[in-house]
Amino acid sequence: MADSPNVTTQLLAIWGALLSTLLAGIEIIKFYYEGVRIKVTVRGGFKAMPQDTVYGNKEYILIVASNGGKRTTTITHAWLMTSGTINLLCGECFSQGPRKLQEGDYAQFLIEEKESVQKKHGMKPRDYIAVVSDATGRQFYSHKLFIRWFRRIRMKLFTKKG
Repeated sequence: MADSPNVTTQLLAIWGALLSTLLAGIEIIKFYYEGVRIKVTVRGGFKAMPQDTVYGNKEYILIVASNGGKRTTTITHAWLMTSGTINLLCGECFSQGPRKLQEGDYAQFLIEEKESVQKKHGMKPRDYIAVVSDATGRQFYSHKLFIRWFRRIRMKLFTKKG
């Protein structure tokens, strides 16, 4: 009987294993929520009001990047993906420079819709996929991977080359 492990020792070992696994899971969840979480949305069909502003009577695509995490990040670029190798970079990134986003902050970017996107590239509002990048080079997308892949394939197949 001296070779058999003690029941108390086994229970303490099981308790220790369960507790350490639980605490490791809590730390992983905390790491996820305390990090940078950028949510990117894209919408088309925006017009400036009143029309005598610098934006005129044109329609724009609005890209919004919001930080839902607790860490500060700096957004350097925003662009739309197209079906080809050319992406449409937002010009405001150069005129206004990088934008620092703290917890709960957001940045907005405008791209002219009718001229540059719909006429030249044949994209429709349902095809818009926005991307923003931060100072470390990470990219955040407005759509998940499968939806991005599906929309790019659809754009390649059904857009008119002009």
